Amino acid sequence: MPKAAPTHHSSSPTKSSPQKPSYRRNIAGDFSVPLGGSRTSRPSGSQAGPSRGAASKSRDTGYGTASNGGRIRVFGNLPAGASSNKGGPIWVADDIFTTPKTSPVVPTEPKFEFQPPQEAEDEFPSMVDLEEALDEATIHKGLEQVPSPPPTNPAQAPAPEKPTLRTEYLPYMFAAKAPPRLPLRCSNSPHCVSPASGIPSEPGYFRCTQCFGRPILCAPCLVHAHRHAPFHWPERWVDQNHASSSIPDFWHGCRPQNYGYFKRTSLLEVGLHVGLGHEGALCPVSHPADTVDLTILHTTGQHGVRFRPCACSEKELWQQLLEVDIWPATHKRPKTGCTMEVLRHQRCFSLRSKTNLKEYYDALVDLTSAAENKASVPYAYDHLRLSRGEHRALVAHMRVGRPDATAPLAHGELCVVCPTCPRPGVNLPHNWERDRLKQLRYVQFLAGDGNFKLQHLSKRSLSAATQTSLFGDGGYWAPEAIVRRYLSTTSPAADEPKGQPKSACNTMAGDPGSSADGSKGLDISGIFCVSCRHVFISPNGVIDLHKGEKYRYADVCFAGPLNASYSAGLRYFVITYDIACKYGVNFKSRCCKPDCNFVLIPTDNGEINLIFCVNKFHQESHDDNCAAKNALDYTKYVGRTCGEGVETIWASMNWLRYSTREMGFGARIDTLSEHFNDWNWQKTLAIARHLTDAYAKAVESLDLVIQDLDELEENIGSEIASKLRSKYEKAGGEQFLQDTTQLEWISRKDLFARMQDLNATSTTLSAASATNGINVAHVNIICKALVLETIQAKLCQRAHDLAKLSNPPATLKDRVKTLMNTVKKGLQEHQERLFEVLPQLENLARTPVSPANDEILLPSRLSPEDVLHYNLTVFMNTEGQLRVCHAYDLIHELRNAIGLQSFWTRHVNAQHSSQTTRTKGQTNLRASIARVREIAYAYKVCYNWLLEVSPPAAKKSGLRRLESSDLVLLSTWRKRKGYKRAKDRLPWIWTLRPAQLSGLADEVVTEEADDGEGSEMDGEGSEMDGEGSEMDGEGSEMDGEMDTPQPEPESSPLEEIIEKWRNEFIRLEFVHTLAAVERWTEEVDILTREMPATCRSLRHFAVAWAQRANEVAAEATDGIPKVDWVNADPATRGYAAYASRQFDLYAKLTTDALKSFAAAVGSSTWEKIWLAPREEDLTPVPTPSD
Repeated sequence: MPKAAPTHHSSSPTKSSPQKPSYRRNIAGDFSVPLGGSRTSRPSGSQAGPSRGAASKSRDTGYGTASNGGRIRVFGNLPAGASSNKGGPIWVADDIFTTPKTSPVVPTEPKFEFQPPQEAEDEFPSMVDLEEALDEATIHKGLEQVPSPPPTNPAQAPAPEKPTLRTEYLPYMFAAKAPPRLPLRCSNSPHCVSPASGIPSEPGYFRCTQCFGRPILCAPCLVHAHRHAPFHWPERWVDQNHASSSIPDFWHGCRPQNYGYFKRTSLLEVGLHVGLGHEGALCPVSHPADTVDLTILHTTGQHGVRFRPCACSEKELWQQLLEVDIWPATHKRPKTGCTMEVLRHQRCFSLRSKTNLKEYYDALVDLTSAAENKASVPYAYDHLRLSRGEHRALVAHMRVGRPDATAPLAHGELCVVCPTCPRPGVNLPHNWERDRLKQLRYVQFLAGDGNFKLQHLSKRSLSAATQTSLFGDGGYWAPEAIVRRYLSTTSPAADEPKGQPKSACNTMAGDPGSSADGSKGLDISGIFCVSCRHVFISPNGVIDLHKGEKYRYADVCFAGPLNASYSAGLRYFVITYDIACKYGVNFKSRCCKPDCNFVLIPTDNGEINLIFCVNKFHQESHDDNCAAKNALDYTKYVGRTCGEGVETIWASMNWLRYSTREMGFGARIDTLSEHFNDWNWQKTLAIARHLTDAYAKAVESLDLVIQDLDELEENIGSEIASKLRSKYEKAGGEQFLQDTTQLEWISRKDLFARMQDLNATSTTLSAASATNGINVAHVNIICKALVLETIQAKLCQRAHDLAKLSNPPATLKDRVKTLMNTVKKGLQEHQERLFEVLPQLENLARTPVSPANDEILLPSRLSPEDVLHYNLTVFMNTEGQLRVCHAYDLIHELRNAIGLQSFWTRHVNAQHSSQTTRTKGQTNLRASIARVREIAYAYKVCYNWLLEVSPPAAKKSGLRRLESSDLVLLSTWRKRKGYKRAKDRLPWIWTLRPAQLSGLADEVVTEEADDGEGSEMDGEGSEMDGEGSEMDGEGSEMDGEMDTPQPEPESSPLEEIIEKWRNEFIRLEFVHTLAAVERWTEEVDILTREMPATCRSLRHFAVAWAQRANEVAAEATDGIPKVDWVNADPATRGYAAYASRQFDLYAKLTTDALKSFAAAVGSSTWEKIWLAPREEDLTPVPTPSD
C-alpha cells in the first residue's frame, strides 16, 4: 500500500495582519484554498496565553473568506535538511498553577497548621493516599484526584420545576361531549335543506368532529356538507327519546336521569352517496340504485363508503377511483381501497418512526371503533399490504422520472444516488482526466460492512406474491442473476487467502451464521452493504447473507458500484472493510483477472487501482502491526476518510429487524429499499450543510496540526527534524509502530540503588567566573537565591500535604519545623549577602515571619519603578537568564522523577494482589509521586517569577506553564497512543530543547535538584524523611564558595533509559503529526473538489427533469415543441407538472448549495474552485511526435 510522502510547509503572515503570523500558510504544491483569519498574538508581558480551545473559539467563523485568504498547497518537497520558517507566537495553555494574589499565612509555631491558598488546594491533590494504600487507579494515574468542590447548600439551590397539570382544561374536555345548547336545532337554519328541520321532535341530529366548530346538523344538511369530505366521522345524538336500539329494555330503568350523548355513526348510514367522474358531484345519468359499497382506508380510520359511478363515461370503476385519489386493491370488481393520503401517511410514519404496517393498520381500526363493535370492522390488512407494496414501487418509478413502468430497469435505476461522489459526465470538469492529482481528487471511496440484525426467519410459509421484489435489479440489492452465477461458480475455499494462515483479523465477529447454532431457523443471517464516503448506500451494493458472511458475498456487493464507476471512467478506488487486511489480498485474482471462473469486474479499458484499508473503528480489533500498515491515517490520497459511515446506517435500520424478519423475501427487500432510498434522500437534502461544516472543521484542524508540527520542530531542532523527515519518506507503515528495542525497563535492584543515590544528593547551584561583563557576585547571589526558592517551594508543598492529614504524627511535624527553620535561616543569610553587594537595598530589609510565604528579595519582587530607582536593571537581566537555566534544570529533574514513577508503577502493578500495601515498592512509588509534585511546584514558582522578570525570555526559551496533563507517565501515554495519533499530544516537557541564551554563553551553571527522601511518607510510620534535608539547620550548604565551576555529572543508567524512551516518543510524535498534516491537507483538497461536484450534480438533476418533461410533451404532440395543454391527455399534463416541481426543487437545492459554499470559502476563491483544475494543474497534452 503506498504511504503518503511528507508535506513540507513554511509560514507566512497573512496580508490583513502582517504583524500577526498565522499557522495557515503556504504548502508548496498543486492547489490553493482560502483559510480563516490568523491567530492574534499575545501581548508582550502577558503571563498567560489562551488555551487551544480558546484560540479555536476566537478564530474567525468565516473560514476561508476572501478578505482573510491564505493558501494551502500539497505535495511539494523541500531540499534535504531544509526546515520551515518559524515566527508564530508560542501559545501556552492556561494552567491550574496560578500565582496567589495574597500570601498564605502560616500560624505561629508550634501549631504548624499551615493554611495553603485556594490555588494550592486546586492544583495539588490530597496526601491521604500517602498514608493509606494506593489503589490500582491511583497507581495508574500517578497523581491523586483534585479535591472536588464543596456541595451546594440545598437551601440556596433553586427547587426543580414540577410538571404542571392544567386542571382548568378538564371542564372543557367534558363540555365537548355534549351539544353547546338544547334543544337541538340545525345550524343551517333558516337555510336548512331539510323541510322538517324546524320540528323539535324530528329525530336525527348530528355533528361532525372533523369539521371545524362541530356544527349541529340534520341528516340532509350533514349529507350535503360532506359531499366532498366522505371520510369524516359523524356523531348522532342519542337521548331518552331516541335511545340506542342495542341496549335491552331492562336497562331503561337504570339509565341516568339526564341520559344523552353523541354516538359515532357513518356517513353511509346517514345516506351519503359519493359521486365519481364529476369532481365529486353525482352523475346526472346515473340512477340512485346504481351504487357500489366499498371499504376505504383513510387516515381517520376504515370507512364504508357508497359510491355512485359515472354512467356517462366508459371508464372502469378502478379508473374512476384513481381519479379521486383512491387506490383500489384490485382492478377487477374492487371492494376495498386506500386513499393516497393514507398511503403517504403510512409511508411517513414508517420512515420516521419505523412503525410496521400491521401496527399502523391496528391504529386505523382503533380510530374506526376503539371499543364497541370493534369486532365487526372488516379485516382489510391484506388489501392494505398489497396496495402499499404496489404504491411504494410505482412511487420509486415516479421519482426517477420513468413514465412507463413496464420498460426494462437498468441496474440501480430506482435508487437515489450520491450527488457528491465523482461521476464523469455529470459532476466533473471537462478536463478532469488531465489533472495531476486525479488519484486524490477523483477517487471513489467504498465502505463495506455486514449487519446481523436484519435477519429472515425460515419458519413461515410464504405466498408466491411476496417472494419477488417489485424493485427488481433497479434497487439496492445486487442483481439476482449475477449473484446466483457467481456463487455457483466459486468455492467457499476462496474465503481464505492462499498460503496465509488464519488470524484474528480474518474472523467475522458477531455473525450468527458463522456457527451452526447461530444460523438455526434463519434463511438469511443478515445483509452486507456498501456505502460511499458520504454515507450514501450504493445502488446494487446490498446482498443477503446466507449462513454467514463470506468473501464471495462481499465481492458481489463491491462489484456493483465498482462496475458502475469503472464503466463511467474512474480508475482509482479506496475500499474500507473491517477485515481489509485479509480480504483485499486476492481480490483482483477473484474478481478482475480474465482467468477467473466468473469475471465480476471486467477491466478491459485499463487497469483498476484499488487500495484496501481497515476502517478506523475496527482497527482496535487488529494487532498493531496490521492496523498500522492498513490504517487510513497513514495511507496516501484518502484525506480524513473514516470508513465507518455504514455503521450509522445500521443504527437507523436495525429498528426494522422485527418487522422484516417474517415478511416475504420480495416484500422485505422492497421495504428495506424504500428506507434506503429515504436515507439517501435525507442525506441529499443535507449534503451542502455537511460539506460546509466539514470544510470549516478541516481548515481549523489543519491549522492546529500545522501548529503542532511547527512547535515540535522548533523544540527538537531543525537537524533532528530533518533526519526524521528523511526516515519518514523512506519507511512504510511500520514506522508508526513503537520500536520496542528502545523501550527498556530498569531492574528493581537498580531502582532501589537509584532511590538511595537520590536520598544522598543535595541541592547546590554554582557558577563559574562570568564573562561578557556579568558580575560574578550577582550570579552567586541569584544562584543561591534560586536554590532557596526551590527549598521554600518544597516547604510549601510539604506543609500543604501535612495539613491534609487528619492526625499527622509528631515526627512529621518536627521535620516540617526543621525545614521551616532552615528556610528562615536561609532568608536571613540571603539578605546579608545581598546587602553586602548592593547596600542601597538595606532599607528594604525584612524580618522573616513566615518562612513558607516570605518573599526572597530579588529584582523580580520589585516594581519596575523600584528597579530603576535602585539601578538594578543589569541585576534583573542576570536573574532572568539564570531563571531560564534553573527552569531547564527543573524540567530535566521532572523528567527523571516522572520516569522513576513510571518504573515503580510497573513494578507495583506486577506484584501479587495478596501483597500488603507496606511493601518497599509501594513506599518508593509514593515517594516518587510526591517528588513529582514537589518539582512541579518548584517549577511553577520559578516560571511565574520568570514572567515577571522577562516575558520575552520565557517565550524565547520555549518554557510554558505546567499543567496536570503534562505530568502523564510515559508508560501510560504509550498505552493510550498505540500505533495511532491520539488527541493528547506528547507533553511539551519531553520535547523541550534548551535554547542558547546570549549573555551566559560562557557561563557554566549547574543545578542538582534534590529529591530529599522527604516529600513522601514511608510505609512504616507514614513519616516524611528528615534525613538528607536540603538545609541541615546546622550550616547552610549555600555557604560554600562558588568560585570553581563543578563538572557536569555523568548520566545514570536510569537517565539513559529515560532518554531512550523520550527519543522514541519524540520520533513517534513527529511521524504521527507529519502524517496528520498530510491527511488534513488532503482533506481540504478533497472537500474543495466535492463542493463544485455537488452543485454540478444538483444542476444536472434539474436540467434532466426539464428535458424529461420536454421529451414527453414532444412525444405526446407528434414532435411539436409547444404542448397543447387543452388537448393533452391528463397523464402528460401530470408528468409535466411533476417534472416542473422536481425542476424547482433541484434548482433551489443548487442555488442554496452555491450560496453556502461561496460563503464558506469566499466569492473570489469559489470562482477559482469552480473553474479548477487550472492549466498549470494539468498534465501536458501529448503531441503526435510523442
